[in-house]
Amino acid sequence: MAEPEAAPPPARRSPVRVAIALTAGVALVLAVFVVARPSVLILGDSIIEWGAGPLDASMRWQYRTQVVGHAGFRADELVPVAAAQRDGAPDRVVLDIGTNDALQRWPVGQTEVALRALVDTFPAPRCLVLTTVNEHLDVTGDARPAARQINERLRAIATARGAVIADWSAAVGADLAAGSPGGSLTIDLVHPSPAGYATLARLFDDALARCP
Repeated sequence: MAEPEAAPPPARRSPVRVAIALTAGVALVLAVFVVARPSVLILGDSIIEWGAGPLDASMRWQYRTQVVGHAGFRADELVPVAAAQRDGAPDRVVLDIGTNDALQRWPVGQTEVALRALVDTFPAPRCLVLTTVNEHLDVTGDARPAARQINERLRAIATARGAVIADWSAAVGADLAAGSPGGSLTIDLVHPSPAGYATLARLFDDALARCP
């Protein structure tokens, strides 16, 4: 009786082909991940301009970030900048605006008009985050009443629009009250330190997560 023929050994896949297949699979997963992340526009003055690198590095794994900052700009000066960014159709928008209005003692009524124009640039249902102005932003305290008034109007605008507040002012105040155990959140009572930018990024993340 003839012996049954042995089954042929399984075909071995070339290591090169395996590596190519794995690379293609990883590339596909990364491509889907990149496309799936919502886009976020972060718009502001020098606080945002100087923090473009740290903010993007902290948030890029969750969002496709576009960070646009213009040093020294008041709210009214940022209105046309916002309009230019609108065509990019970001999924979510973070506005950190009003510090220069407070420092320049700009009429609060005019700041409010500009803030409303900025908010109207990105109409609902787009997620919108408004950042409070630091109410501890100068040594003499002269700008603090203006900062408080701007924040009052910011909160009212946020309530009317259904926007979310990122409370940078409260974070700085709590840090100062605690003696800045992790190092000061600002380098000059205006611009964030490295620890401050890490805190600001967390505030943005938390606020974006609370969007409807």
